[in-house]
Parts: sequence; structure tokens; C-alpha cells
Amino acid sequence: MLKIVKSNPYIRLYLPLLSLFLLLTLVSCADKEDELPSGAVSKTSATLPAETGGSVSLTLVPDEPTVQHDIKAVVSGSVGSDELNYSWRVDGSSVDGVGTESLASAYFKKGQQVSVTVIVGTEVLSASTEVNNSVPEIRRVSLAPVDIYAGVNVSVQVEARDADGDSIGYNSSWFVNGAEVVTVHSNWLEGHQFQRGDEISVEVVPYDEEGEGVVYAPLPVTVPNGPPRFTSLPSLSFKAKLYRYQAQAVDPDGDELTYRLETGPDGMTVSEDGLVLWTIGIMGVGTHEIELVATDPEGAEAYQKYELTIDIR
Repeated sequence: MLKIVKSNPYIRLYLPLLSLFLLLTLVSCADKEDELPSGAVSKTSATLPAETGGSVSLTLVPDEPTVQHDIKAVVSGSVGSDELNYSWRVDGSSVDGVGTESLASAYFKKGQQVSVTVIVGTEVLSASTEVNNSVPEIRRVSLAPVDIYAGVNVSVQVEARDADGDSIGYNSSWFVNGAEVVTVHSNWLEGHQFQRGDEISVEVVPYDEEGEGVVYAPLPVTVPNGPPRFTSLPSLSFKAKLYRYQAQAVDPDGDELTYRLETGPDGMTVSEDGLVLWTIGIMGVGTHEIELVATDPEGAEAYQKYELTIDIR
């Protein structure tokens, strides 16, 4: 017997809506899986790194090598327990007996090409570089003469080394009390360009045909008091019985000088301005040693020694 059941009209109304809701829910879940944040990895698609192998790179250090340093081959990456085999070449010629990560500077010169081949397991890596110029280096700078004072030309004495054996030149800049002065020649400062109490300094830059080295600046020097010096020559011949000689000395700092007689025969005198007088008597016959001294206000002294021979005919 066929039984007819009447359907509920509300079920027929909400059934399509229920189906649409389930469909939208499934689509939303799928979109969330596709929208993982940047850098995130789905657990289902993660790839574990291998314990060995991977990318391996070769670098030569320093980046700009010179003969002052060894060249080292640096292998980066996952090498595991693989043995590294090094093979070095200079200008294409094999360097025998060197199978280490470093090549000593004794094996190459400026301008040469240095290359290395490194075997890592089944990988073969190569790198090359050119040996650069070594700029000269100053070891020592001094001023000459040792005794510097106003009126004396000062020169700079330089000791330097160029690792490549290149010829070395120098550029010097002179300073007086911190201000740079113009000089005729860069390697010396004229004595009239400074005075007592000034500070003298110099900066020296060494250079070769390819570049300049580091500036070398020694400590400044304070110009001390300068000693006087005699400019006159003593009288060795004269007439009558009176010996007369006007001694003259100059002081580099322009100071006034005083004179005295350090050694001389009896009766000889010298004034403070340097006039030497001696009245010769019968006892004056013979050779006499004479020494005059000129002194500045700072106590610096100049000496003039000579012999005077008296012969009565």
C-alpha cells in the first residue's frame, strides 16, 4: 500500500539556504590555507635541510691584497667533513709545495695575478685577484740641525720604506704657530720665517708613482734663544804702542750684546760694546793668547780666540 506523506513547506524553504551556507564555509577554509603569512611554511609542505651538502662559496681575503700581507682562501657554506684541497697559481704558474689555505706574500709581487682552486668533495671552486700597490710608509722624521734658532734654515730628514721597492718622494707642509707658511722648497724652512718662542711643525706625505701614503706629523718644536756669533776678525798688525780692535758680534734674536775679556795680557781691556785696547810696553814682547766673549741677555755666549805676537825691532 502506498502511503503519501505531506512535506513541510518550511523544510523546502530553508534547504537551499542551508546548502549555500555549507558551500561558503568550505570556500572560506580553503582561502585561509592559501593566505599564510610571508615566511610561514605549511607544515604539510615543509622541507628539512640536509645534514651535509648545500651551497659552498670561495672568497680571497683581503679584498685588495698587497705584498704586505698573505692571501687567504676562505671557504664558506656546508662542507661537512669533506677534505679541502688547495692549489695556488701566480701569473698562471703553479706554486709548488703550497697546499694550505694561505699563500705567503713572499710568493707574489705587485701587479701579479694570484688564483686558487679549492676542491671540496665533488665541487671545484676557483677565485683570483690582483696584487695592489703598497704606498710608502714613513718610519721616522727629524728636523736638522739639532740646534734650531732664528736665522737658521731648518730641513726635514725622512726615513721611509716602500714594500714594493718603488722610488719614494715627499711633500712637506710647514707650520709656524699652527699657521701654514709658504716655502721656497718643501723640504726646508728658511730661518727668517720664524723667531724665538715660535712653534715649528711639519707634515710629511710620502708617495710613489701610484699613490700617497699616510701623513706623518711629528711633535712641534719650540724655537729656543739663539746664541750670538762674532762677525769681525781681530787685528793682528798695528803701528805704535797702542793695540786697538773693535770686536763685533750679532745675535739672531736681535738682542743687545755685552763683551768681556776672558783671557789676555796684562793691561788689555775690552769695553761692554766690544772695543779692545792695550798699551804695549817692553814686557809685551812675545805671543799672547786672547779670548773675547759676547753674551746676550739670556746668557747665551759666543767666543773668539786668537793669538797676538809682539816683536820689537
